[in-house]
Amino acid sequence: MIIVDFWRESPASIRKIGLISISVGIALSATGVTLDVLGCWSDFGFVVNLASSLTGFAFAVPVALVVLSRLAEEQATRAEQRRARIHADHAVSDLEEAIMDAGIVNQALGEFLSRPAPQRPSAFLVCRMLMDVKFNHLAIKWRIVRDEIPSRYLEAGIALNTNPTAPGAGMSLAGLATAIDSVLNLHKEISVMPLGVESSEVRDAAGHLLGFVTLMSNSASLIGDLRQSLRVAPPRS
Repeated sequence: MIIVDFWRESPASIRKIGLISISVGIALSATGVTLDVLGCWSDFGFVVNLASSLTGFAFAVPVALVVLSRLAEEQATRAEQRRARIHADHAVSDLEEAIMDAGIVNQALGEFLSRPAPQRPSAFLVCRMLMDVKFNHLAIKWRIVRDEIPSRYLEAGIALNTNPTAPGAGMSLAGLATAIDSVLNLHKEISVMPLGVESSEVRDAAGHLLGFVTLMSNSASLIGDLRQSLRVAPPRS
């Protein structure tokens, strides 16, 4: 029975108080019935009401401590899980928007790679400034999804499969990490390269970045899978 489970899972101090309260209630009930049979209550209306109230209170205490407190705890847990899922949904939407917004870097990268050598420094400067804005914003949104959401789900008691080889959130996060972390790492490399862009190293890095930004921009299915898995993740047993 549910009530029996609630009782067994309650702290020892709560069970002790509950037993004492039930014992007092039984004693008051027995005393009241005995005095009622003997006709001793007829001239003590107030005392009868007071004794009845105390008896009811004695039986109500364990119910309040064990059952109602447990129901309130479960309600608070469900509310926290709802808040965690809403926060996750918003975070994934923000990440998706940041990914789409970062796609504009592709145009700047393509223009930089297609420019003749004399025009590359200015094109590289524009490209790097654009990357700083878009990719720094992307990094913030990615950290929230990658780090904060799993820990918040854990705190809320929601089971979230983070195994990168299993279908669900883990596989979606792993797929996104392949593209996003590669983009952010290449951005770090390019951001410290000098503006003299004649070296093949810079052009190769820009070419690789172009490919990973394209891969990241085409990750809509992974975003959809991640959002769905976060919504339907079951409570942790």
